[in-house]
Amino acid sequence: VTTSYDYDAPLSESGNYTEKYYKTRELYEKLVASGRQPAIAIPSNPPPVVMAKAYGNLAMKEYLNFEQIITLLKPVVMKQALFMEFIDNSSGFGFILYRLKTKPIHTFNITGPIKDRAIIMIDGKVVTKIEDGAKNLNIHLNQSEWFMNPNVEYTVDILVENLGRANWGTTLLNVERKGINSTILLDGQVCNEIHTFTFDFNESFMHSTIQSKWNPINNDNEEQQHEGPRLYRTLLQIESNPTDTFMELSGWTHGNVFVNNFNIGRFDHRGPQKTLYIPGPLLVPGEN
Repeated sequence: VTTSYDYDAPLSESGNYTEKYYKTRELYEKLVASGRQPAIAIPSNPPPVVMAKAYGNLAMKEYLNFEQIITLLKPVVMKQALFMEFIDNSSGFGFILYRLKTKPIHTFNITGPIKDRAIIMIDGKVVTKIEDGAKNLNIHLNQSEWFMNPNVEYTVDILVENLGRANWGTTLLNVERKGINSTILLDGQVCNEIHTFTFDFNESFMHSTIQSKWNPINNDNEEQQHEGPRLYRTLLQIESNPTDTFMELSGWTHGNVFVNNFNIGRFDHRGPQKTLYIPGPLLVPGEN
């Protein structure tokens, strides 16, 4: 499901009443007085507004690179790329990675739809990104840029993110598939060995990352640290009882936020979400 909120709703994202609530209530009371609406019980005193707290700015301290993340997963070896819904160990949510090996090639083709957001990488370097799906993909690869050694195999990764499905109508739901379900061509030849990884960053998976060897962020090597997908981590220290707060991600582009292994939601620099709401009960006194 898309992470979004109607900022013009009668209730705020944190559950507080907004000005629109009082205007709606005023209109309803007029309709009741005129006999056009039945009277129902409405609390005479709405609960007090719960103020969110600003905990200040946080700097990321550590990261896991993409290869470290993949080592936590077990692949399914397939002869053709399939939608995530067609793979036994897949929840049908989150991400799916199609990984293949190849000697240097000139052309790379995905013959069918890509749903939804995708990143294409060669040996961990990003070749291209697809933001909102595509009918197919055709790439011409510069040999000197992507294949320095003609005698070795290279890893091609196609990481596809499920951006959410429509939640109405059984007919539409039956065709809301995510990932790739078509032939992949390497220099026009069919690739028939694809290592497929599915992961939805559920609580169990996030807990498994705790045992990983996280890399300290070194500002002198910032460019390398930001090449390709990453998991970043930092700590929020809370001295007293936690309360609601919001996270603003200015300067970030796209990803998900997890607080104490709980998925708060997706962010995208294009919107629609401006901030991510963090309910107070998800936080604990001390380290978060």
